[in-house]
Amino acid sequence: MMQSKGFNVLKRQILEIMKDGRVYTSVQLGSVVGSSRTNTCDCLLRLYDNGLVSREELPGPKRVGRPTFQYAIEPRGLDRLSYWKAQEEEPKKRRTKGVSE
Repeated sequence: MMQSKGFNVLKRQILEIMKDGRVYTSVQLGSVVGSSRTNTCDCLLRLYDNGLVSREELPGPKRVGRPTFQYAIEPRGLDRLSYWKAQEEEPKKRRTKGVSE
């Protein structure tokens, strides 16, 4: 069984890629982050359930099997990225604050 990346790391990588405002499929995102389609789809579903990304079924003729979706980042997803970055900066500020005193 293949070991997967940390789930939060994968969520952040996906949101970082999507912040350019374009739409992506799970296959496209998985190939960029180096994750399996299953892991990428699971991650996108959680991001969708939390309102961080939107999804739309790809247009075209109906096929047998699961539909293919394209995903786009939502303003809430951009807010989450900003929050994560601020959380990273906070410990740095505390460390440098103590040094200068």
